[in-house]
Amino acid sequence: MLALVALQSGCLTQIAAGSTAGIVGRGAIALQRAADPELVEAAIPGSIGTLEALMITIPENQVLRLSLAKSYCSLGFGFLVDHMEQAQQADDVDRADHYRARASAAFLRARTIGFEIMSIWEPDDGGVNGNRRSVERWRNYLRNFERREMGGQLFWTAYAWANYINLNKDDPDAVADLPYVLALGERAKDLDHEYNDYAPHALLAGLQAATPATLGGRPDLAQREFEWLIQTTRGTNLMYRVIYARNVLVPLQNRRGYQEQLQAVLDAGDVSEDNRLQNLLAKRRARRYLAQIDDLFLPDEPSGTPSGNEATPSPSDTAAPAN
Repeated sequence: MLALVALQSGCLTQIAAGSTAGIVGRGAIALQRAADPELVEAAIPGSIGTLEALMITIPENQVLRLSLAKSYCSLGFGFLVDHMEQAQQADDVDRADHYRARASAAFLRARTIGFEIMSIWEPDDGGVNGNRRSVERWRNYLRNFERREMGGQLFWTAYAWANYINLNKDDPDAVADLPYVLALGERAKDLDHEYNDYAPHALLAGLQAATPATLGGRPDLAQREFEWLIQTTRGTNLMYRVIYARNVLVPLQNRRGYQEQLQAVLDAGDVSEDNRLQNLLAKRRARRYLAQIDDLFLPDEPSGTPSGNEATPSPSDTAAPAN
């Protein structure tokens, strides 16, 4: 009888955990609609603790793992990296290093969560770890993921991995993983290119812009992709403009386009209820990046003097898509 009670208790615990995970997954939109970033930042660690506890009970629950990976990525990019950049602007090296370390840890945890569910889905030949011995083998492994609903988890895994690399560019081992991240991002895009407001497109375009030309980087292609993204989403995702300005227009030294994109972010109202929190965070970054414009670009050419950007007009030199 005691064994039966214990068995029933375990089943009930799993049912309750699964139900809670489902509620968390469906309720994530509430945070995205929040108008108080500080409140959300304070709430995320508690949510992460709850989700981590639930994962002990239902480790194979896809909704739970997706919510947890997203939470770590949101904390890392939305807040910890933002604090790191604020500290860098203030020349506070110790504080910047503190937030870089925390953000790196958040991204690594999100990547681990993604790797684990990938290995559960496709365990052959050692799963993720067994198939990361070469880029070719990794690409072959990724072809095993064929269901559209897998695209979200692959995206957040690639997103976390890419952000970790971006924070640790001085680590050769981290940078050496870039081809693996690109392959993972491409597979996520193949499975569901519309996921999360066409986020796989933004991830790959950002990686394309950040990769040195000697390694195949093409900021010109990234520029076209971001222009397409802004048009396709009708300007409702302001973070795309911010990432476009910072990651693409700076390497292209397109000062005017940079200023126009960031000013468009600051001038925008509440353009999307479902992107409200992200757009508020985008405005915070846009103010900081605009203040840094003279550190990132050469001075404007005198009136009447041709410049590189004027000689070859780019999409961002034309009217920006309407919000």
